[in-house]
Amino acid sequence: PSPKSFTETFTSSFKDSSTRVVTLIGEAFFDVAKNPAKPFLIHTPRMEISVLGTAFNVRDYAGENNAETALVRGKVSIWKAGTNDQKFILKPKEKFVIEKVNSTETKKLSAFGKDVSLPMTVAIQPFSVSEKDGSALETEWLLKRITIQDERLVDIVVKLERMYGVQIKISNPAISMQRYSATFEDEQLENILKALQTVNYFQIKTTGKNQLQLF
Repeated sequence: PSPKSFTETFTSSFKDSSTRVVTLIGEAFFDVAKNPAKPFLIHTPRMEISVLGTAFNVRDYAGENNAETALVRGKVSIWKAGTNDQKFILKPKEKFVIEKVNSTETKKLSAFGKDVSLPMTVAIQPFSVSEKDGSALETEWLLKRITIQDERLVDIVVKLERMYGVQIKISNPAISMQRYSATFEDEQLENILKALQTVNYFQIKTTGKNQLQLF
């Protein structure tokens, strides 16, 4: 699903509850009004977030190695899902990152079809904001901006699918590893693909409603 911005007021949804609770799979930006009488809690598959009055971005997609919460302003308490013995307090311009560790041994076991639960590391990392408009890479989707930094086409396609709500299949393995660097802001998907074509050529075919094929 495409990322969402939850900046509206959920007055009716939380009116009769003692807490404000949201479950998220994917990515969303939250701007939460402070209300000590009703804590705001967010559950994702890998994170638990307790919120005061604050603005922050949460990303936890199935299939991605990393999950993260990036704090724009205010304060959040955060910990890894399934545990509560190690909680972290984020400061503005810090992000909480959980990363699956793909060790050589787990890769070997996965290759033989074994269901392996990957170990995860936790870290607090700084992030920077643009002096021009105060935005960060972690929240640029709010501006309909996509920044590509020496990334493979196969990874770029994932970003485009989420941003534009389409399915893009790469049928030629050779082009999937081609790398690109660029920034697009509020641009049509067709124009982005054409711009990438001029750097390393590939063909584009429409295969159905909101479905494209690159080869």
